[in-house]
Amino acid sequence: MYLLDSNLFLELLLDQRKADEVEQLLQRTPREKLHISEFSVHSMGITFFAISCLKSLRSSWVN
Repeated sequence: MYLLDSNLFLELLLDQRKADEVEQLLQRTPREKLHISEFSVHSMGITFFAISCLKSLRSSWVN
């Protein structure tokens, strides 16, 4: 069993430096062995909400 941290998913979803390594890990590991906590899911939601807010603010400043 592997308990995955939200940073792994954020690395992949935000296409950061080690996204390829994360993708390989997720592809080669059987899904039934991968787990994520509710805390990590909520952390990712907060991160994406914050990114969305920042993008909205930037676009309103440009116009």
